[in-house]
Amino acid sequence: MVSRSVVLLLLFVGISSVRAEESGTYDPTDSYKVTEIHGWKVYVQKRLYREKKEVGKEALAILENQLFKVTRAVPEEKLAKLKEVPIWVCDRKDGPIHYHPAKEWLVDNNYNPDKAKAVDISRAENIIRSHRDQPWVMLHELAHAYHDRVISFEDERVIA
Repeated sequence: MVSRSVVLLLLFVGISSVRAEESGTYDPTDSYKVTEIHGWKVYVQKRLYREKKEVGKEALAILENQLFKVTRAVPEEKLAKLKEVPIWVCDRKDGPIHYHPAKEWLVDNNYNPDKAKAVDISRAENIIRSHRDQPWVMLHELAHAYHDRVISFEDERVIA
């Protein structure tokens, strides 16, 4: 009976450790390489360069193409505001491409809080998969940022 209890205890502790590791902690900002693409500051998770070179390369090529199109489509004064929005390219196991308006959600969901007020490509594969169906996904997310940072989510003209 003792051995069964020990086995169950070890199994429970082992499962708890795996779950903690899976939920883990976010990668700190210094685990990203900062680069510039068409005037945007882009944080690229260094792990993409080491472990998923082809995915990282393709994701950055698509990002570069989409940001180039944004520079051609958006008027200069509005474009300057959009270029203030940082972009993060990551290798998480989950997560869409999204704009993060608030630090609180990031903390509650185990994301790096430095991603507040930024566009996050949480999983690099997502921009690769979606680029044919959503060729303007970056403009879409940057529009959320503009709405938050310039117009305000509380603007009555938008709420109405």
